[in-house]
Amino acid sequence: MSFHDFIFSYILFLDFYLKGFIRYYKHFKNFFSVSIRVIINKYPIHAVLKNGKNVILNGRFEVASIAAGFNNYTNDENILVIKNKLGTIKLLQGTQNGDPIGVFFEEVYKMFPVKDQTVLDVGANIGDSSIYFALKGAKKIIAIEPFPANYELAKKNIELNNLQKIIDIDLAGCSNKPGFITVDNKKSGGGASLTSASTGTKIPLFSLKNILEQNNLDSAVLKMDCEGCEYDSILNADDEILKKFSTIIIEYHYGYQNLVEKLENCGFQVKKTSPMYYSNYHIGYIYATKN
Repeated sequence: MSFHDFIFSYILFLDFYLKGFIRYYKHFKNFFSVSIRVIINKYPIHAVLKNGKNVILNGRFEVASIAAGFNNYTNDENILVIKNKLGTIKLLQGTQNGDPIGVFFEEVYKMFPVKDQTVLDVGANIGDSSIYFALKGAKKIIAIEPFPANYELAKKNIELNNLQKIIDIDLAGCSNKPGFITVDNKKSGGGASLTSASTGTKIPLFSLKNILEQNNLDSAVLKMDCEGCEYDSILNADDEILKKFSTIIIEYHYGYQNLVEKLENCGFQVKKTSPMYYSNYHIGYIYATKN
């Protein structure tokens, strides 16, 4: 990552929080205390809306949804129920885990051409992205998630939405070669990185080649959001393996240059967003389409 990108990532970080503060100001009478408690991750939050209504907010999702004007959802018995143009989506622990705002409200994968495609979803978390792809018309989703807590939620969410026939999910991680790794059972959430732990659950590691071969796939589209595994998996993959993907979308975490060069050398047309510092990462997106 260049020095310019490094500095600009912090500017984008400040801009992100400034816009959030402005949204809090527009929606909450006690916007300052709400902001402070969000920053220090202290819940529940006793908030007062601009119309004078008192509400109890139990997590970042509830704060963000009010501040962003999202209101077509309910949270009943710890199941987030979203109603939009895709239908009714149910996510167990959807207000505490996953990224339902990004996936279903902001539609960060809207440009991803999944209709009638097989999708490889690396870093499925609680299944929200896989469910989105299924509802957008993907014919099959092969998903992997390395953390047991996320994986169990994903399985339940796939069942809640009656998508077992379309989505296959494995408890596994992605790497440059097959193997095994022990993961910390206490890790969960979308920001957990895949590192070896001394105790926990032993899970398999698959390369992109392994996944394609095991599922008899000659073509697919690839989504990667795996908190750093994108470098090992993409940079060490044979060009012929990457060329089996017509479209690749990657959330990168430590810079983009080597990933962009690898994909361009494989014949992909590549677009990228500038990195933004967030939670010890410098995050952005790479969108690659095969020429």
